[in-house]
Parts: sequence; C-alpha cells; structure tokens
Amino acid sequence: MKNRICWLDTDPWRTNVGFTTSPAAYRREIRRLLGNDQTYFAEYHGVPDRPANASVTPLKDQSGATVCLVFLNREQRKDRTGIEIVATIAHECMHVWQFIKEFHGVHDPDKESEAYAFDNLLVKLLTAYMDGY
Repeated sequence: MKNRICWLDTDPWRTNVGFTTSPAAYRREIRRLLGNDQTYFAEYHGVPDRPANASVTPLKDQSGATVCLVFLNREQRKDRTGIEIVATIAHECMHVWQFIKEFHGVHDPDKESEAYAFDNLLVKLLTAYMDGY
C-alpha cells in the first residue's frame, strides 16, 4: 500500500479528486489542504483523525479550489470479495460525481454525458485502487 494520495486527472471538471487507502495519507492531506482551519471539515465530516471505512470528503482548499478526497480503508476491507470492493468504490464514485455537479452548478446533465463522466471517474478510481494507493 502506498502511503500517499493518487491525484486523478478529472479535466474538464475543474475538481481535484484524490484517492488513497492509507489513513495516514488521508489525515496528512486534509491538514495540508485546510491548513490550521479545520472548522469546515469538523462541521461536515467529523474528526479527520478517524475517517470512515470508506468516504468522500468534499471541500475547498485554502486557495478556494474544489477537492474531493476518496478514502477506502484497505485494512478494514481485506476480507471483502473483489465484487464488494468494486461496489464500494462505485458507491463512493457516485458521491464524487454528485459533489462535482454540486460544486459546478450542474443540475440536469444529459444522461449519456453523465454516464460517460461516471464511467471515466470509476475507471480512474479502480485503477488507483489496483495500483496500490
């Protein structure tokens, strides 16, 4: 397992999407992105030292850029089947897509564009997982 964030190419969405299975990398990145101001994170997502088994953390960093951090705790999921892992990543991927639409004010994308966008993002998240992030 790599102890860092894999940043995905999400152009043209202008949202930075990161993926990790490392609790330490997740905590470091939250602190890096938010600096000393953990207020936003604490209000919406609880304590950054204890991320859920799988989660998406949407936020704006110190520069105002939109970010979604996807966390999947590999250690707590080692007894899961491959299908269960894919289902969890797909579930979290849907949340990322929902946040991307919300961040950019997209209310009713056409169905085919939305399917391609979700597919593109899911492949990138699954690839990051398979690459050991």
